[in-house]
Amino acid sequence: MQPLDDAASHAAPTPSPPDARSEPLVWLARLLLVVLLVLSAVWTVRRTTWYLAIDQFGYLTFASDLAQGRVLHQWEVLPALEKFLPVNEPVDVFAQTYVRHEHRLFCRYAPGFPLVLALVRVLLGPEAQHYVNPAMLLLLLVALYVLGSRALRSEWLGLATALLGVLLPNYVLLWSTSPLRDVPAHFFALSGLALLLGDPHGTARGVRTALAGLLLGFATSTRVDAVLYLIPALGLVALARATLVRRVVVGGLGFALGVLPLLVYNTIATGNPLRPTQAMEVDSVLSRAPVSPASESPAWKLRFVSEAIAAEQEPAPEIAPPGALGRSPSRRRNSFPVGSRGICST
Repeated sequence: MQPLDDAASHAAPTPSPPDARSEPLVWLARLLLVVLLVLSAVWTVRRTTWYLAIDQFGYLTFASDLAQGRVLHQWEVLPALEKFLPVNEPVDVFAQTYVRHEHRLFCRYAPGFPLVLALVRVLLGPEAQHYVNPAMLLLLLVALYVLGSRALRSEWLGLATALLGVLLPNYVLLWSTSPLRDVPAHFFALSGLALLLGDPHGTARGVRTALAGLLLGFATSTRVDAVLYLIPALGLVALARATLVRRVVVGGLGFALGVLPLLVYNTIATGNPLRPTQAMEVDSVLSRAPVSPASESPAWKLRFVSEAIAAEQEPAPEIAPPGALGRSPSRRRNSFPVGSRGICST
């Protein structure tokens, strides 16, 4: 009879999880990734246009102000127009990209992407802004490759993830041909998720978690709705239960540092760090909400009925006899309500 120790030593080894480095032809997958990056860069740079639509004008103007050390915009014509603008009421200017409120002129968009443009503008010159989004597209594809490789434990599947990011009709290539914030925001957020998906028991897991939180926070400073990326981020942090509290605290500190530009800018522009500069759009939508029947005033209903009856009792307009040229029927005033804002006469 064989001893128990010998039987245990000859037992089948426990299968280890697949490793991307043990895959066949990994070098080919990496080479194809380089080819994908080169083709995407050439395609994007050749099709990048600089037409000044609403968003592009706002981002480039904001970046120019930040590069000069200003947060609020200085418009020379504004003092001459102040007497024609309503007092203490936000007004859209520059094709709805800026807002004038209480003698301040601030950009409607979040400061993250203009900060990137301003940094490139200062370091490499204004012409280098042309290549910001093409470069961000390549970094986004690399982030997808790393994220897919770590999540699926296969560099070939990571390559497929990057390819799907380009081939699917998600407009990522269109976003990269113009100075828009979408590609940078997703790059920052997905890079943070890729860092959190690394080895949770590695020696530098605290540094990776802090850097991931910083990237997720700056993604929120670029697009406020990028805060939704915190949902998968918290799920990835929860995978390592032994260090859950520590990673949440470290990642939270990194996130607070990354979202700090947004909070500071909201404070300067709107006076409230938690009120985004685009919140006035929400106020505009809510102000146009239909009034429920229960909230309508009975007095208003009576006034509407009385004015309608009075309008019907007015004499009919005189009809000009045939052949009387140059004469037209007299116009009758007809009052009718417009929404719930009042009475409009025609």
